[in-house]
Amino acid sequence: TRCGDRYIVFDRFRNGTLEIWRSDPDGSNAVKLLPHANAADCSPDGKWIYFWPDGETVYRVSPDGGAPAEILKLPSNDVGGLAVSPDGTQIAIGYQEGRPIPKFKLAVAPSAGGNLQFVATPPLNARGLFWAPSGKALQYILTQNGASNIWEQPLSGGPPHAITNFTSGLI
Repeated sequence: TRCGDRYIVFDRFRNGTLEIWRSDPDGSNAVKLLPHANAADCSPDGKWIYFWPDGETVYRVSPDGGAPAEILKLPSNDVGGLAVSPDGTQIAIGYQEGRPIPKFKLAVAPSAGGNLQFVATPPLNARGLFWAPSGKALQYILTQNGASNIWEQPLSGGPPHAITNFTSGLI
């Protein structure tokens, strides 16, 4: 993930642990930032890296290092995605909630910390979590009848809708 103009942030699976690293844009000067973390994403201005180490709490840390700051507690430890909005003011989180049959949910929270503000329930087989370029909707991939398409869930509410119409092939 590009982190502003100064860094590239990436995860590395090493010795059974997922680590978060950062490097210069040309790949040089790689530095391990976090010894164990999941699904890191950067703010568009490159000031913050958002991640969760345990599936229960979202943190942010400067790409220059330092102590992570807690942003929010999650309602479930089965987290499946994290994405920072195009303007950097919100984070989107995909998670599963409920047992024995979990429901996949999408939620949005302020990137500076706070409570979940928007929750939608896409199909359980939805994959990925992305922001629409406008910042007014969340997008995910849904495969039905052997074809993957991108679906969009408006933050203003209402039902999701397909924004691509592929009849074959997988994304």
